[in-house]
Amino acid sequence: RQLSDELVSQNKELMVVIASEVKGKGQLVIKYGAQVPSNSLSAKDIVDHITAEVGGGGGGRQTMAQAGGIPVDHLDKALDLAKARLISVFDS
Repeated sequence: RQLSDELVSQNKELMVVIASEVKGKGQLVIKYGAQVPSNSLSAKDIVDHITAEVGGGGGGRQTMAQAGGIPVDHLDKALDLAKARLISVFDS
């Protein structure tokens, strides 16, 4: 989470999706910079969609959400789902 905070503080137009492995479980952080029109789709909604597909659990708010307990072998799929969801909303 700290890395996502640092990245969006440097670029307010950035959308950050970071996946990592901690103690054998996958984690995911999604965060929007202050200038991203986050009213189109909340970070929490994206995390909820991803965890419904790949497992784990999470929560958050409109501009930042986290998920944990994702099976490590599903992290690539989690990133693909996040990317697809963001592109479908912000690229239309």
